[in-house]
Amino acid sequence: MRGVAIRTLKLTEDTLRLVAKTHPQWTRLVSAVDHRVDRSLAILRPQAIADHRSLLTSLGWPPPLSTLNSLGPASKGSTDVQNPLFTMKGDLKQQYCESFLALCSLQELQRQRKSRQLVGQNREIALHQPLWAIEELVNPISIASQRHFLMGDPGYVDSMDELLQPLVDEAMLSGYSCREEWISAMEDGKLEKLSTFSVFIDRPDWQTDLWADIEAYRCI
Repeated sequence: MRGVAIRTLKLTEDTLRLVAKTHPQWTRLVSAVDHRVDRSLAILRPQAIADHRSLLTSLGWPPPLSTLNSLGPASKGSTDVQNPLFTMKGDLKQQYCESFLALCSLQELQRQRKSRQLVGQNREIALHQPLWAIEELVNPISIASQRHFLMGDPGYVDSMDELLQPLVDEAMLSGYSCREEWISAMEDGKLEKLSTFSVFIDRPDWQTDLWADIEAYRCI
């Protein structure tokens, strides 16, 4: 259902782009449709992010803090330290990949909309944001600990290339490397820079509901 909604919004954006180019005098019409799309995205994005975080929790992400702390050079060959992204299987793996792809598709849709709306301005700076789906992997780790871990572990970096990069490419998010986004986000480690939280700035009630849902899920 969410995939259908995203595809519909993308088709709408393609139409708006064409109308804005061929009929520049129809600015009021384009603005009115933009407003409706913004309202749809204001509902769709928080839901997609909340569902993605719940899936991460069901995957066992992040690994227990004791496991994270053990991921040093001496543990590279250990079979006890496993990457949940590589061990997920069946329906859970399919659900996670679909959720990851949905976030990437939403981010690409936003890039297309900003690209159209910022014609004549310095778009490169405005358009480039950290990859939302990678931030969702880093965020709970940053909460769990501020010390160094995972970034240098080849198993986690490999999962960026082997599992997640093809999904980013499928969403046509050109210019993004999951490996580079992972390393950059791990080095940053500052929660205030996680752009996905900007979704909730104007709606504190969404923050409360989201974290209540996640905490309730953890208790199941």
